[in-house]
Amino acid sequence: MGKEQVKIIELLSKTIDEVEGRFGIAFSGGVDSSLLALICSKLNKDFVLYTSGLEDCQDIMNAKEVASKMNWKLKINSFTREQAADVIKKVHEILPDGDFLKIGIACPLYGALELAKKDGIKTVLTGLGADSIFAGFHRYKKLNEEEVIKECLKSVGNLETNDISRDSAIGKHFGIELIFPYIEKEFLEYAMNIPASLKINSKMNKIVLREAAVKLGLPEEFAFRKKTAAQYGSKFDRTILKLAWSKGFDKKNDYVKSL
Repeated sequence: MGKEQVKIIELLSKTIDEVEGRFGIAFSGGVDSSLLALICSKLNKDFVLYTSGLEDCQDIMNAKEVASKMNWKLKINSFTREQAADVIKKVHEILPDGDFLKIGIACPLYGALELAKKDGIKTVLTGLGADSIFAGFHRYKKLNEEEVIKECLKSVGNLETNDISRDSAIGKHFGIELIFPYIEKEFLEYAMNIPASLKINSKMNKIVLREAAVKLGLPEEFAFRKKTAAQYGSKFDRTILKLAWSKGFDKKNDYVKSL
């Protein structure tokens, strides 16, 4: 195992080991949340995975597959289109200034935390920040190494405004503390100095993170599986579009604003 993979596991483990009692993980079956779950398992932590989305969406299928293979406890909040419409409205009430993209990303987290709340869970880990740090966005594949570094820095710099405030508002609604292991200070400082060549190439992103997961014991089929963003994998973005059309709106944002 390379030194970078070892350090990634070490620093994530340090943060997770400080979490006490029973807690949840917002889980999609992707490498970010799967690595967190794997570390929790290695540390013998008492945790439950929570995932949500439209019935038979890709994220739910992926989460089921990984959890079954790894023998992790998983709870699923699946929605019909009508139920999803209600979730979208509730999320918009929490994020009244949110556009369709922000709402679509927040809806799967809302569904996961809704289940966690029912279980009396007070703390939930999420994989927020991993895409920004490890060049996980598709657009990065067209950039050279210097440009990747700049884009990662820019994305991390925007996390508070674009992501942390959004997710924290959902957590506050349910009275649940969210923990973001990937953006804990020590981990973030180390990970941002990992060379771009270890993060992305023309075929794969988040390379060093995926390799760390494999070395720790996550099957390659899961660690290297391509995954779409939360709003797409959960089908909430598609649902917002269909609801917009059904209400006579051409654009998703016009529908969201009407709520």
